[in-house]
Amino acid sequence: MHNQTNCAGTLRIHRRIRHLVDRALAVIGIGASVRVRISSISRSSFVRLSAGSLIIVLSVPEVVIGRSDARFYNKTMVQFVRITFIDQNSTVSFGAEGHVLKMLAHACSRNPVDFNEVLAILDKLDPETAYTTRRGISQFDEFVVRDDPDSVTAWLADNDPADGRPIRLVDPRLREATLSPLELGIVLFNLPDRRVVQIENRYGSLLRKDRGRMRRDGRPVAQIYRYELSDDWSLLP
Repeated sequence: MHNQTNCAGTLRIHRRIRHLVDRALAVIGIGASVRVRISSISRSSFVRLSAGSLIIVLSVPEVVIGRSDARFYNKTMVQFVRITFIDQNSTVSFGAEGHVLKMLAHACSRNPVDFNEVLAILDKLDPETAYTTRRGISQFDEFVVRDDPDSVTAWLADNDPADGRPIRLVDPRLREATLSPLELGIVLFNLPDRRVVQIENRYGSLLRKDRGRMRRDGRPVAQIYRYELSDDWSLLP
């Protein structure tokens, strides 16, 4: 009986969101026949989904989803950890599934120069996450300009930086979001200082040496990657 209730709750949410998604896709000229995969509903009711090759973040009011359904959906769908990554050029922060932590540790073990090189390594391990993160940062950079407070003010008027969408720390008003945990916590990667700080990690502690499964289309595959952080990397705690 419990499983039947859960299935019914999921179907209700999917129907409501599908209706909104169809309308959104029609606006940007994409046919309703495109397969849509919903991955999560954030605490602020932002829906992450993929439609064909597009990654879409859709704002859905709780009144549409339903408060009880939203709570159920968040418990049963994918949860995210905030990753804040510092290189010599900037600080970026974004939400990702917990398995990405080991992938970033693997990337750090390859001595990348900056975050762009980290994403290039992530491309080989989890192309979907690499694409989503790169695209999200590019979209942020389109609207927010460093040393232009007005562009930050305009962006904040329509966006919540704490919901896990990719952002770049270009203004003090964004700093709190880069340090705000998501469902699975927050982990800080500092490339210049060669330090990983697990401020709050509810997914599973990172190890200095480990392995993981690669992903394709968001799903784990048989291929395995391995990593080992060198002695000059600090892993805290």
